[in-house]
Amino acid sequence: MKMDQEYYLNIKKIIEENILRKTFPGLEVYFSYQNRVIIHQTFGLESKEKNASVLKRNSIFDIASLTKPYVTSLAVLQLAEQKLIDLKLPFSKYLNHFKHSDKSTITILELLTHTSGLPAWYPLFEDGFDLKIAQDKLLSMDIENTPGSKMVYSCLGYLILGELVRKVSSLSLSQYCQEQIFSKLKQGFVSFKPHTKSPNHSLIATAYCNFRKMQLKGVVHDENAYLFQEEGGNAGVFANIDGLTALNEMIFNKGYHNGHQIISEPYFKIWTSNQNASTIDPRTVGWDINNSNATYKSCGDFMPDGAIGHLGFTGTSSWLYLPEKLAIILLSNRINIDRDTNIQQMRLFRPQIHNLLLSYFKR
Repeated sequence: MKMDQEYYLNIKKIIEENILRKTFPGLEVYFSYQNRVIIHQTFGLESKEKNASVLKRNSIFDIASLTKPYVTSLAVLQLAEQKLIDLKLPFSKYLNHFKHSDKSTITILELLTHTSGLPAWYPLFEDGFDLKIAQDKLLSMDIENTPGSKMVYSCLGYLILGELVRKVSSLSLSQYCQEQIFSKLKQGFVSFKPHTKSPNHSLIATAYCNFRKMQLKGVVHDENAYLFQEEGGNAGVFANIDGLTALNEMIFNKGYHNGHQIISEPYFKIWTSNQNASTIDPRTVGWDINNSNATYKSCGDFMPDGAIGHLGFTGTSSWLYLPEKLAIILLSNRINIDRDTNIQQMRLFRPQIHNLLLSYFKR
């Protein structure tokens, strides 16, 4: 099936309408099916500035919480595969300073599946971006639910997982991921802290940060991740479409990519299939799962049940349906317009654009 003009114009229309509504300054759209690219197109500008450049394909974005499923969860599973950790054991076995807190019994798997009982979020950075104070706050913070009893999406749990990778591997999170994941990709850009590397003109300005009083370009937007050496387990990765499609190819090939077995099949299954009890909202290790009971479907009405995906606060998303090798990636710097006022617009746009993209199969 070829992409006809009407199909493309409908997609173009809704994206350009949202640019005018200031949902985002620009958007890069990627949709592939069974190893064939259906659409890969950019729309709009790199930023809200009047003299901003036209958004180019394979620009590098702060992918925010896409860090969790693509990177942090994969790194933790690799450590488990190497028998350096046990997912069923409390994380405090490896991070000893948590042993005498109310979090001492939370397992690594509960952190990975957002069933730890930890709060969804807390501004750990507010005391002048002091890491020691932030670590003390995280240690003393009360849990809100009995571990394993409820799924509450928690950025704090993934901050702890980033610290777990550092402690067990004796490497920084960025060093570990560069050696064990990023360097094995055959194409594209995926990295923490791109501003510390050689100048890259493909970097997109994310937003102005009122807390840090600086324009962010190649510096992580998430303030808590910034506090944790710019590489929190919850956020911090920057990527372009080619880099994410390389990771997707690895996922579609069950952990194998570019001559490397990045994750073995038993741990790949944990990474991509539901690990929560039937009484709890489903999650894989890292990924959300599309299911008929969901009250909000960012992936729209036509994405098959069982698809895995994730959103990023900066304006990014990725959804995959493994049996059909179907992938939809949306990259934008929504927060370049504003941090909060366009959240609802983005919430409405996401299912609409996925419905239009997936209408490809209904023509």
